[in-house]
Amino acid sequence: MFTPLDLESEILLAHVLNCNRLQAHIALADFNKLVNRRALGEPIAYITGHKEFYGRDFIVNKYVLIPRPDTEKLVEVALSHIPTSGNFWVVDACSGSGCVGITLALERPNINVVATDISHNAISVMNKNIEKYKLSNRVKTRVGYLLDPLREFKRKFNLLVANPPYIKPSNIKILPKDIRCFEPIVALRGIGKLGIGLHKKIIFQASLYLKPNSFILLEIGYNQGSYFRHFGKIIKDYSGNDRIVEVENG
Repeated sequence: MFTPLDLESEILLAHVLNCNRLQAHIALADFNKLVNRRALGEPIAYITGHKEFYGRDFIVNKYVLIPRPDTEKLVEVALSHIPTSGNFWVVDACSGSGCVGITLALERPNINVVATDISHNAISVMNKNIEKYKLSNRVKTRVGYLLDPLREFKRKFNLLVANPPYIKPSNIKILPKDIRCFEPIVALRGIGKLGIGLHKKIIFQASLYLKPNSFILLEIGYNQGSYFRHFGKIIKDYSGNDRIVEVENG
C-alpha cells in the first residue's frame, strides 16, 4: 500500500535528483531492484557493470572475474620489467576483462599487447574495454587455450603476464557466496589437486614464445609460494601474502 511516507520519500528524492516525482518514483523502483539483487549476493560490480582497477574504470559482467586490488601487484611488477621507450611486446594470458594488459598499455605507450582467453564471452568484454580506452592499434585479443593463440604471431615476446585460475578445486565450495555463485568458475578453479596446473603449463609453454632472458609473471594464491620456489622468485603483496611468481626465461 502506498503511504504518506512513500509520497514524502518520492518528493524528497525528486528534490535531490532535481527531477519530477514520476521520475523519482521510477528511480526508486529501479534502486530497490538493485538492492534486492545485492541482497541475494550478486556482487556490486556485476550490478553496476563496472569495477575500478589501478585507478581506472573497467567494464565487467558475469563472464569475467571481477578485478581485485591484489592483482595490481602483478601490474606493478610487470611495469618494473618494461622500459619506457623502445619496441616491447607483452603477452597477457587468461586475460578476462583485460584489466592487466590494458593497464600496462596505458602506462607504457611504447608497448604492444597480445591478450588471450579461452572464453569468447570474456574476450568480448575485453574488446569493449579496449575500445573504451582507444587501444585497438596496440592491444590485440585472441580466443584460445593459454598460449596456443600465439602460434600465429611470427615473433618472440619480451614479457608474459597471467592471472590463471588457482583456487584448489576442493576449496570452491567454501568460497563466499558472492564469489562461488556469481563469478565464472572457469576463472576461479585451478587445475590439479593444488590448483596450480595451469601455471605449470604456462611456464613450460613460455619458452616457445619468449625471447631469451625475458620474464614470466604469474599471479598465485596467498599461500602457494612454496609450490613455485624451484621455478623462480616469490613476490609478496602489500598484505605480506604470496602473490607473484617471477620466472626468468633462460
